[in-house]
Amino acid sequence: MSTRLYIAVVSTTVLAIALILLGLAAYVVLAFSLHGQLDRGLAAEGQQLRVYFLTSQDSPLVGNTLPVSTTPFEAVAPSGSVFRLVGVDGRVLARSVGNLTAPLEGSAYGASGAWPQSLVYETVEHGGTRFRVYSLPLQLPAQAQGILQIARPLAPVEQTLAHLRIVLLAGAGVSLLIAVGVGLLLAHIAAKPIEDVASATARIRAFGEDDERLVSRGHLQEPHWLVQSLNNLLDRAAQAEATASEASAFRAQSTGYIQRQLARLIVQQRSLNDFLRTELRPRDPSALELPDTQDNALRGFLQTDPRGWITAYDDVVTWLETQTAALERWVHHLPLYIGAQEELELEREEIALAPLLFGICEERREQHGDSVQIERQLVCTPRLRGDRQSLLDALGALVDNACYSTPAGGAVTVTLHCAETDATITVADTGAGIPPEELPHVFTRFYRAADASDGHGLSLPFAHDVVAQHGGALTVESTPGEGSTFTVRLPREQNGAV
Repeated sequence: MSTRLYIAVVSTTVLAIALILLGLAAYVVLAFSLHGQLDRGLAAEGQQLRVYFLTSQDSPLVGNTLPVSTTPFEAVAPSGSVFRLVGVDGRVLARSVGNLTAPLEGSAYGASGAWPQSLVYETVEHGGTRFRVYSLPLQLPAQAQGILQIARPLAPVEQTLAHLRIVLLAGAGVSLLIAVGVGLLLAHIAAKPIEDVASATARIRAFGEDDERLVSRGHLQEPHWLVQSLNNLLDRAAQAEATASEASAFRAQSTGYIQRQLARLIVQQRSLNDFLRTELRPRDPSALELPDTQDNALRGFLQTDPRGWITAYDDVVTWLETQTAALERWVHHLPLYIGAQEELELEREEIALAPLLFGICEERREQHGDSVQIERQLVCTPRLRGDRQSLLDALGALVDNACYSTPAGGAVTVTLHCAETDATITVADTGAGIPPEELPHVFTRFYRAADASDGHGLSLPFAHDVVAQHGGALTVESTPGEGSTFTVRLPREQNGAV
């Protein structure tokens, strides 16, 4: 739900409820007022009649001894009211003109001998019309009791309230329209600055308009503060981006320079290796002409063991060539080691993962001998496209890390599983594990554990970035005291898997 719609709905609802409650309150107050006014009028009329019957010289009761045996007296009733005066024996001593006292006969005190103990108000219905009845006890002459009752129809009050209800219903509709209008106005006032900010932010994010800044329109302080804060953030982001761009350019230049210089040294080293193997290598060590000052022991060795000398020489040259090849791969992957993945160009080719992992395990098994047991479970033979040497070095780094983390007598297990969309490689060891506080940092460059004795904190980040370059993911799970498990997931379909 948008901010504008939310504010409009909430404000409209609140205003509509407030106006409706105000109308209901006005109706209740007016209804109580009209009924109270009616009751006060009946009470005033009752007191006037009471005084008339008990004290006036014109009263038929003054000077007579009750019970009166004559026909009921008639008196002029107040406007719109009917009354009657009933004696203790149930006889009507006086009543309003016209004998319109039928509503009073339906009163709870209309029967003979039923007298209220105090002033009483009732509502009775007669002939489809509701009447309000006021009853008050009287002490008639000669100590006889009686009751005076006055009734007035409720029709005027009810008609007024009915008209008021119609007015309130119409007012409720008008109130709803007013609430909708006010709600839309409030929504526009409150949401327009936020919408402007959101629109400008979207343009900056979508079109890269880094130089654009937000403008606060309106008179609300909070959107103005928000715009100022966002503009400050944009300024800082632009400054940080410029700094990062300069750092990235410098890193790319430095990386390129280092790679070129090291590549030149590698070329020289390869030339030296070729020279050592082809030109300098003696074919017959016994025929070498040594200076007279040469050590006699060396002269004797060359003459007595020429074959062993040549073998040692070839081993040294082979070791130099191996180290040169490893250095060349390290230089090629230098951008990944320093976090400049964008500088690395992968050479895509079809790779069979199972033979690749088999070779890694066999090489490490020869390297570590019986100190670490390396097990492999290669249950499938997936093929995908990627950089063979990069994957070889990355997966080798994971196996090396597992071997170095496993004490003598432990085991490292390399497993390969296949799914329809990806291949999963797990490298599990039985080492000491990784503490929970260090687990989030295992793929951070140059991070080393507190108890690490060697390494530079580059192999695991390198493996992580190589896997990411191939569209996969590298994760780790570890339990202190039980070991760690690194999981590599490489997609098959998008890499042209077969």
